[in-house]
Amino acid sequence: MSCRDEAPVGLTRRSFLQGMILLGLVHLGPRLPPLGSAADSLLVLAPHPDDEVLSSAGLIQKVLARRGEVHVILLTSGDGFRADAARVEHVLGPTPQDMLRLGRMRMGESTQGLISLGVRPENIHFLGMPDGGTMELCTYFWDHPFTSTYTGVDRVPYRRAWRPGAPYTGQEALGEIRDLIVSIRPTLMTIPHPYDRHPDHAAAYAYATLALAQLQRQRVEPRVLTYLVHWPGFPQPDGYFPRLPLAPPADMPEIAGPFQPMPLTETVEMNDRRALLHYRTQLAIMRDILMSFIRRNELFTPPVVRPLPAGPEPSLAIQGVAAISPGLVLESVTVSRVDDLLEVQASFATPVPDRALVTLWTWPVGESAAAPTGRAYRGPGLPGGNRDPAITAEGRRLVFRVGGPIPDRLLVMLEVDSDGHFLYRSPLALLATPESRRT
Repeated sequence: MSCRDEAPVGLTRRSFLQGMILLGLVHLGPRLPPLGSAADSLLVLAPHPDDEVLSSAGLIQKVLARRGEVHVILLTSGDGFRADAARVEHVLGPTPQDMLRLGRMRMGESTQGLISLGVRPENIHFLGMPDGGTMELCTYFWDHPFTSTYTGVDRVPYRRAWRPGAPYTGQEALGEIRDLIVSIRPTLMTIPHPYDRHPDHAAAYAYATLALAQLQRQRVEPRVLTYLVHWPGFPQPDGYFPRLPLAPPADMPEIAGPFQPMPLTETVEMNDRRALLHYRTQLAIMRDILMSFIRRNELFTPPVVRPLPAGPEPSLAIQGVAAISPGLVLESVTVSRVDDLLEVQASFATPVPDRALVTLWTWPVGESAAAPTGRAYRGPGLPGGNRDPAITAEGRRLVFRVGGPIPDRLLVMLEVDSDGHFLYRSPLALLATPESRRT
């Protein structure tokens, strides 16, 4: 979890809160079928220390109460929260060493919080990837190291981590998650929702999706549920109201899937609260937000896979208005498959700015390597301009035509920069051909 008022690097708070495309109302689905049987081996993938408790503390208790097994993977150590480090260190400008100390403190808090729920210490796996940088690993730094803006290091600096000294690359993060899944062989996994506003959460979803696809032949096929942590105004109301239900955001896109409540007993709720009290660094700076997650239920939804049939009809049509910045409004994104071409159209309210840089990212989701492909449109006001004949600007529209063969399953994301500043990432969309959906 990161503070609602602290946007990712290069993203203004205004665009962070407004930059997601809104489609309609989310409906609350039926209650989840019983979870937490004695046969369950639960694996929770958490982007930051505290996300595991905010999202899945009740489910963890249910599994353990029935003598199941619980493992937790912490993707980062939460060492990118400058406001928190400044408070902990009593300084205005925390140094890289201050940020590393914060990371070690947060790892300790997570360990104590999970132990209080009954998780064995040896089942808590810290990867130590860069807080606020895992989406960069998933895109621009897939096979060469990324240097953290906060800690100044380009490899895992924590001795408690699963692979100390591992390079900060996307393929390393994916490989570590995949290897842990093979070792644990969970029957049930909870992972972040792809529409979560924090880029580390979206990246964690991507890594989990890619890893599980690579493991299909090894018959590692857990049931997967996604959870939401970051969305403007979620949960409502702010503060500790344990008898209220946890309801999904009213303005979240319906295609994000029906959120299904998992009821909690009063005893489980109280244990959730006791576990959360171990996260002192976070409570000191955003107590009301964290306590808002202690409610009568937890919320989960299965991953959504959108069809990708052949033909000109869009398989994914994201309608609505995303005010990326003043003067740059994204109205819709459509994806379709025509013969051996993947066609992605982005429609803006006004002509695409001369200094816009718009990148289409795709990841093949399958048993082989999952390296991303980025195709970038460079506006005429940028050095070199657009030199990719597969990308055309047509007034208010950008059209990307990506040659085949098109993978049976793929992740798609659109990224928008302007004047050298990162502005917006669309939600990750998982698409599948009819043939792959039948397997």
